[in-house]
Amino acid sequence: MVDWQEIGGPPVVAPGKASYGMSTICNLIPYEFGGTVGFEFARGGVRCRLELPANWLTNDEPCLRPLSHQLPVIVTLPAE
Repeated sequence: MVDWQEIGGPPVVAPGKASYGMSTICNLIPYEFGGTVGFEFARGGVRCRLELPANWLTNDEPCLRPLSHQLPVIVTLPAE
């Protein structure tokens, strides 16, 4: 599971319709990987949760191995 959240940015307003990037994520993860995607547009920041099946993460293909030595990735943006 990847749980990504923005903190400290400008107030968030839910979009009227999905952008290209959001549509791509919402369609690609379930179709290609059998996972799920969830978005929450809270006033304090956007949250996105991606869940992928465990068997995808344990594939023997080198390009699909998880980079556990690089996780978790936390990005902190300065408050405006």
